[in-house]
Formats: sequence, C-alpha cells, structure tokens
Amino acid sequence: AALDLKSRGKRVSLEPYQPPDTPLSDEALQRLISVCDIFSPNHFEAAGIAGSEDLNIIAERFQKAGARILAVRRGAKGASVFDFMRNEVAHVGVVPANVIDPVGAGNAFCGALIARIYTGDSIGNAAAHASATASYLVEQIGMPRNGLPAASDYAKRLEIAHSTLKTSTL
Repeated sequence: AALDLKSRGKRVSLEPYQPPDTPLSDEALQRLISVCDIFSPNHFEAAGIAGSEDLNIIAERFQKAGARILAVRRGAKGASVFDFMRNEVAHVGVVPANVIDPVGAGNAFCGALIARIYTGDSIGNAAAHASATASYLVEQIGMPRNGLPAASDYAKRLEIAHSTLKTSTL
C-alpha cells in the first residue's frame, strides 16, 4: 500500500509495529525507508532495526539509508525528531500528565507531528505540538470521549513542551 501511495506522489508516514529479530541490512533499511517520508519508531523498534541503542548511531544509519524525517519516540525521555533534509534535530521532553494508560500516545504524537510538519511548521514546533498532544491521550483509557481540550489548557501544555525543546543542526 505504501509503495502504491508513493508511486502516486502521496506523502507516506510509517510507524513500525515491532522490531525485527535481527538488525536490518543496509539494503533492507534503504528499501524500508524508500516507501515513506516520515518514519516514526519508538526507541526499542529503532534500536532493533538499526542494531544499536545509541541514538546517534540510529540516526546515522537511517540518514545513510535515505530517511527524510526520523521521529524516535523515547517514552519518558521524550522524543527526538531528525529532519535530514534540513539537517536539523529537535529533542522534546514529555509534558507532565496524570498517566492512566500510555496506549495510543505514540499514535497521537505521530499524528500531531505529521499534521504540523505538513502545514509548514519547523521541526521543533512540530515536536512540541506532538508532545503536548500525546500528553492528553495518556490521561484516559482508549480513545478520547470528551472532545477537544480547552484552548487555554492546550496552550499551557504547549508552553511546557516548548520549555523542554532543544534544537540543533546535525
């Protein structure tokens, strides 16, 4: 499906389900990366694919494979988003929340990140929005049922996310 979308000029993001049993060869990683614009594994998945838990080695392997944007979700350590096209990286922390169930937080992070990137945001601002968005999902079980958060509350969480943000060039 991803190949079909790419062949028609569509933007594709990919979030793996689980890491492989062994690290991917350079050729296999290039094939995987070639079907997407944004690749967003969690740290465990990224380490399994790259063959190292070291974030710098992970980023280097994905960059050499031709990744455009790599967003590594690191649980309580936040996330690191690498924009290899602009030679930028953004590290964003976790927005404090009353954690009830973390299931779905990665999906919320990815969705917000993708939406912000494709509306023209910087990688840092997109990462901050993604962190703020994910903070809501962990505060409940399952899909949100109470509608959108109040704009003032979201603004506070976004401010917290921005306060943790560190951006630099690669």
